[in-house]
Amino acid sequence: MDENNTRPPRKEENPVREWISDNLRYLILIGVIVLIALVVFFIIRNYRRKNKPADPETTVESVSSSSEAASASSEEPEPYAGLVDNPESYTEVIERYFDALNNADADAAALLTEEMTDTDRSDISAGVYNRSYGNITVYGYDRTEDDCAAVLVQYTYRLPAADVDIPGLTEYCMKNTDAGWKIASEETQRMHKDLLDEVLASQEGKALVESVRSAYEKVMRENPNLADFLP
Repeated sequence: MDENNTRPPRKEENPVREWISDNLRYLILIGVIVLIALVVFFIIRNYRRKNKPADPETTVESVSSSSEAASASSEEPEPYAGLVDNPESYTEVIERYFDALNNADADAAALLTEEMTDTDRSDISAGVYNRSYGNITVYGYDRTEDDCAAVLVQYTYRLPAADVDIPGLTEYCMKNTDAGWKIASEETQRMHKDLLDEVLASQEGKALVESVRSAYEKVMRENPNLADFLP
């Protein structure tokens, strides 16, 4: 009290500040939990990006970038000694799969794969890979691994807006299942990525990549407007 025996007025607390003070430890705990969740989210997202397999159809540009280019040649190198031209066990599956892509038939494509993701099913049904494929040649690598084999598929395709045969090359891992050979699932392809890398790094694989790349570049030079229609 002061000299006049009067009690000084009580200082009123800020209700917001008082609530924060009472709940500070809970707010800190919530903040820590949110921070941990964000860290885990970005770790998982980066892992999925790094380990995402190639799309069902890959142009020669992406294939050639994953393999050291062989010496340039004006003639197609033949033969590819380590590759088996059109092996019957794989060729029928690949040809039927490309036919399913042409027809946007996801159900037919699913029967030819070990396991199809919902994303691939949706893209095939939407006609994302409907590119009028033709001139399909399958090369099987001469080494298998745990009932899996690597194949390189050479083909041409046409876009709706351009009446030109565009050379392409893609690689698949094939899985020998109870129902016969099928295109391996994304998980199986990740497990046997070394086998796919090996076929691309082989002398025969390099020669095939270089041959298709040269043909692709020739088509692009002769059709300068074609790049406008490519995805």
